[in-house]
Amino acid sequence: MNKLFSLKIKTLGKLITVFAVLVFLWIMSATVSPIKPHRLEKYSVCYVTPPSHIEFVYKHPPIQLEQPEFVNLCKFTIPEIALYKALTLNVTYKLSQPGFFEVGMHRAGMGPSWKPVEVDSSNTNKLITSTWLLNEADLPKINWLSGSYEEVVLRVSKFDPNKELILSIYEVYLE
Repeated sequence: MNKLFSLKIKTLGKLITVFAVLVFLWIMSATVSPIKPHRLEKYSVCYVTPPSHIEFVYKHPPIQLEQPEFVNLCKFTIPEIALYKALTLNVTYKLSQPGFFEVGMHRAGMGPSWKPVEVDSSNTNKLITSTWLLNEADLPKINWLSGSYEEVVLRVSKFDPNKELILSIYEVYLE
């Protein structure tokens, strides 16, 4: 009887030890890499849902510029937690003429901008969804500034300044 009781205690102790080690390893792995692809969520930066959209119109200035550029700063609070979880920044937009579309995110006027997307004549006046990786190697990390980001920068360059440029933004989201 004593041996049986001693054996049950040893077995129970081993089970508790194994359970404790597994819980410890699970906690450590969740701390080291808390963000997993299956836990990603879509976070809308801009609260515009199709078919609604925001339209920005650029009419050529009276002074001819050598390299015309259209820049618009959209003020949206982007919480840190959304930035830490996100892998990509996505924008659904439409341009009325060919050009280069670029997006960036700023906090206190600083932050990364991603490589522009060329919109050719076959894609004008069509809905386009572009995706940029938040952790590109040649850009500063998105979390290098502490705090929430406060604006999304939309830039169009290398377009015909003699024609009206209409940029329609349908959705800006992190995923």
